[in-house]
Amino acid sequence: MLLRLHGSNFPAGTGCGYATLKECSTSERREEARALRKSVLSGSVAHAERQSAFIKPTRSRRPTLGDSTLLLLVLGLLIRASLLGQQAAQTAWSLIPPESLLPFPESLRHKQRSGAHFLPTASTLPGLVISRSSGSISHPVRLEGRWDPGPAYLSWEAHSAIALRVWLDGIPWGDPAERGHQRLLPDPAVIDRVTLDPMGTLSPFAFRGPSLFLEPIEARASWRGTFTVWPGAWESSTDRVVPRAPSAETRRLEHCRRATVQVSGPFSRRAHLRLAGAATAWQQQAEQGSWHRGAWSFLAGFMWPSASSRFALNYVHAGHTQDGYGTPLGLEQLSQSWGVPPWRPSKWLDERVVIQRVSLRGTTPWDGNRAGLELNYAYQRGMTDVNPRTPSQASLTFWDLLTGEIRGPSPIHGHGRHQQHSVGLVAHLERGSGPYGVRLAMGTGLSYYSVDQRLQTGPQPVVVPPIERVAYSLTLRPSGSPIYDGFEAGGFATAMVILPGRFRVRSGLQGAQTTLQAKYAAAPPIKWPSLEPEIGFSLRPWSRLELAAGSFLAVLPPSGVHIAYNGGPGYSGFQQQWLDPSRAREPDPGTTGNIVRRFGPAYGEINPGIRPPRYREVYAAFQWHLSQRLRVEGRAFRRDWHNRLAIVNQGVPFQWPSGYPSYIRRKVHDRGGDWVAGTADDQWLFVFERLPETFAKDRFELRNVSLSALAAGLRIGIDGSGTRWWWRADFTAEKGHGSTASGNSPWLNDPYAVGPLLDDPNALLNATGRTYFDRAYSARVHAFYRAPAKLGGWNLGISAAYWDGLPFGRRLLVEDLAQGPIVVFATPRGSPEGGHRTEYLMSVDLRVSRSFELKRGELTALVDIFNLTQRHSKLIERDWSGPEFERRPALELQPGRTVRLGLEYQF
Repeated sequence: MLLRLHGSNFPAGTGCGYATLKECSTSERREEARALRKSVLSGSVAHAERQSAFIKPTRSRRPTLGDSTLLLLVLGLLIRASLLGQQAAQTAWSLIPPESLLPFPESLRHKQRSGAHFLPTASTLPGLVISRSSGSISHPVRLEGRWDPGPAYLSWEAHSAIALRVWLDGIPWGDPAERGHQRLLPDPAVIDRVTLDPMGTLSPFAFRGPSLFLEPIEARASWRGTFTVWPGAWESSTDRVVPRAPSAETRRLEHCRRATVQVSGPFSRRAHLRLAGAATAWQQQAEQGSWHRGAWSFLAGFMWPSASSRFALNYVHAGHTQDGYGTPLGLEQLSQSWGVPPWRPSKWLDERVVIQRVSLRGTTPWDGNRAGLELNYAYQRGMTDVNPRTPSQASLTFWDLLTGEIRGPSPIHGHGRHQQHSVGLVAHLERGSGPYGVRLAMGTGLSYYSVDQRLQTGPQPVVVPPIERVAYSLTLRPSGSPIYDGFEAGGFATAMVILPGRFRVRSGLQGAQTTLQAKYAAAPPIKWPSLEPEIGFSLRPWSRLELAAGSFLAVLPPSGVHIAYNGGPGYSGFQQQWLDPSRAREPDPGTTGNIVRRFGPAYGEINPGIRPPRYREVYAAFQWHLSQRLRVEGRAFRRDWHNRLAIVNQGVPFQWPSGYPSYIRRKVHDRGGDWVAGTADDQWLFVFERLPETFAKDRFELRNVSLSALAAGLRIGIDGSGTRWWWRADFTAEKGHGSTASGNSPWLNDPYAVGPLLDDPNALLNATGRTYFDRAYSARVHAFYRAPAKLGGWNLGISAAYWDGLPFGRRLLVEDLAQGPIVVFATPRGSPEGGHRTEYLMSVDLRVSRSFELKRGELTALVDIFNLTQRHSKLIERDWSGPEFERRPALELQPGRTVRLGLEYQF
C-alpha cells in the first residue's frame, strides 16, 4: 500500500502536534504503481520522487507473490529515480518547507520506504526553536532531492507535550504564576531570531498557528479525506513540585483539544481540489488566573493542467483572567499564491516573511526544459490589547531587581496594531538533458506595513523596594511617534549547474532595500540595504555517497530598537533617588531626590554611519547510504558575526580597558554560591561606581561595535528500517560563544540582541560566555514497530530524547553604590567556562495505536503517553546569589506523565 504523510507542527508546548502516515486503498496502490512504472519507463520522473509516498504491506491480508514482485519493482524504480536527482512538479504541493517536519517525517519522505507509524513526535519535537544567531535551518543544504536542515537548536521550553508557561511558538507572552515576567509587546526582530515560522507568515509574533500542509495529489476519480480529533490531554499526577522560590505551586494544563480535517478530489474533469483545516482550544489553570487560547487554520490548493493556486488563512486569540492585565494577542493572516505551470511552490518567497522584511531565498524544482511564473500575495493584521481587565487595588508598582517580579498595577496599558501587505513574483527557467542541465531563477518582492503602537504608562512611578531606607523610583513614559511605516523592495537571482561526473554548483545573490519612517518625527527615514551572496556545491563520487559544502552571507533586518532610536515608538524615563526614613513607601516631592540616570531612546539617536549586522557561515555535509536499509548523514557549520550593534552611553563615557573617566573602581566581596563567607568559592569582584557629577547626563547612541561572536555545530544522524520496523538516532554538538548583554534570557544573551552592553562598564563583567541557545550536547532516538495483520493491526512507537541544560550565570546584587543598586554577573554564563547550566532534560514518550477496517474507510485509535519515566527535570533554575542558590531551586519544572487520546477516521 502507498503511505501518505499527514503532518502538523503546532507551537511548542501545546502538546497538539503530530506526524502520521496514512494508507491508500489497494486499488489505488495498483493504479498508482502502474502509472509510476509507465512514467519512469517513458523518461518522465514527475511521479517518481513524490516526497510523501512510501511502501508497506497491506494490513487486511497477507502479501502474495504478485504483491512482492510489484513492491520490488516500484522500490527499484524509486531508487533509480532518486539517483537522477529530480523532483516531482505536477504532483507535489506543499504549503510549508519540509524542514519543519524533521527529523522523523522528512527522513522517511527522503528514503521512500516504510517507516514509523504514529510516532509521538509532539513531545520529542515540541519546539525546534531556531535562533538566527545559533541555528542554520534557514540556509539548508541540498542533498539528493531534499533539504537537509542542519542542527536543530532547542530552547528550554522543549520539554514535553504540555508547557508550564503560556507560549506562542516558543515566546513567553506572560505567565500568570510569575507576574514579573510579563511580555506585553516584545521586539519583533527578537522573536524572529528566536523562532522559525515555516509558513512564512507576516506576523511580528512569528505565530505558526495550527500548521497544516497539502500533501501531493493526483487526478482521482473519487473524493478522499481524513478526520482526526484529540479530545484532550490529562496529567497523571500533580504532586511534582520541588522547592522553588518564592513559593511552590503547581501549574497544570486543564485541556488541549484539537481537530483536523483534510479532503481532496476532483473539482471538474480537468481540475482538482484539496482542503485542509484545523482548530484548537487550549487552557491552563494556575494559582493567579487561567489562560485560554483558541486558533484555527484553513488551507486550500487548486490545480489545473496549466496552473495552480493555493490559499491559507489563520487566526489565533490568546487571553487570561489575571487581574490587572488584558488580552495579549489577536492575530489574523491571509496568503494567496498562483503559479504557471503547476509545481511545488517556491520557498524563495515563503521561507521567511516578518513584519520588517521579506526574505527571498530558496530553490526551484527540477523539471526538465520548461519555464514558468509564480505570484505570491499575503495580507496580515495583528493586535495586542494590554488594557487592565479589572482595576488594581494597589497604588504603586514595585519591581524586584533580582527576581524581576512586578507587584501592583501593570506599568503599561493600551493597545498596538499592525498590518502588512506583501507581493512577490518569481520566474523559473530550466534547461537540461538527461542528468545534466542548468536551472535559473529570478524573483522580486515588495512589502508595505504600518504599525500603530499606542501603549501608555501609569501616572505613578515604578518603585525599587527600599534598601536601608534609600530606594529608587523609575518614571516610565512613552516616547517617539506611535506610528511608523515601512517599505521593502528586494530581488534575487540564482543558478544551479549540473555537470558531468555528478557535480553540482549553485550560486546566488539576494538584495533588498528597506526604508522605515516614523510619522510625526523630524528624524530622516532609516535606509537599510542588504546584499547577500552565496555559493555551494555537491559531489557524488559514487551512487551511495554525496558530499556538499558552501558558504553564504546573511544580513539581519532592522528591529524595533532601530525604529525607537529614530523617532519611533519606545519607552524612556529616568531614575530618582528616594529617601524614605519613615518607610511611608509613598514617594512625594519632599522625599524624592535628584535624577540619577536617564534611559530610553528619548535620550538617544542612531549613528549616521550605522551598518546592518551580518554573519558569514560555512558548512559541509555528507549523506552515505551504507546499504539499502541503513543510511548515515552529517552536517557541520560555523557562523561568525560582524557589525554587531549596541547602545553606547556617549554622555557618560567610559574607555575600556584603559580607564573610566566617569567611574571609580570599587572592590566587592562575593560569598560564592554557598553564600557562606570564608569558604573556597569566595571571590572579590571589581565594580564601578558612578561619579555624582555625571548624574542625569546620559546620552545614548545606537552604533556598530567591535564585539565578536560565533556559533558552531555538528549533527550526525543514522537510520535504518525493515519490513515492520524503523529507527533513527541523531546526535548534536554545538557551541555558541560571545559577549552579550547582562541577562540569562534570549532577549539579552544573544548576539543579535541590541542591549545595554556598552552603556555601563558593570555590564561587561563576566559578559563573555555561552549564548542562550548553546545546548552543548543533545541526542534523540525514534523507533517504531508494526505488528502483523493477524495480531489485529497494532502499532507501537517510542521516542527518547536528551538535552544538556541551558547556560546561565550567577547574578549578584550590589547595593551600596552612588547610582543605586545594580545586578552584575558573579560568574560567566555556561560551562566549562566557570558558569552554570540548568539540569539536563530527558523525555521518553510512547504511542500505541490500533486500526480497524470499516465498510467505508478506516478508523484508528491512538494513545500517547508523554514523559513515561515521570521525570521532573528543572527547566529553569533560580540564578541569583543567596543562601538557596546551592540547592538550585526550580522556577519551572518538566511536566509529569501525561496521557493523550486521539481518534482518526479516513475514507
